[in-house]
Amino acid sequence: MPNQTTEVDSYLSVDPDSTIDPFLYWREEKRFPNLRKMALQLLAIPSTSSESERVFSVAGAVFSPKRMRLSLERLQDLTFCSINTKIYD
Repeated sequence: MPNQTTEVDSYLSVDPDSTIDPFLYWREEKRFPNLRKMALQLLAIPSTSSESERVFSVAGAVFSPKRMRLSLERLQDLTFCSINTKIYD
């Protein structure tokens, strides 16, 4: 059985350039297609939880004492509409 090198092994043997932006590197990189796809997916994840905090804040405002009888579906719909209206205004 021949010695097969995986993409990970090949990538680890490359001398890294620490001055390049990781997103730019993986956007242009063609030698490691599977690692490229995974890296771009991971780099797209926001590094903070500010968006989820915003959603909880809006949901808290929607679910006020005067609206305690809202169903979960209605709360989700109103929160979704509130957030998306602010984004596209």
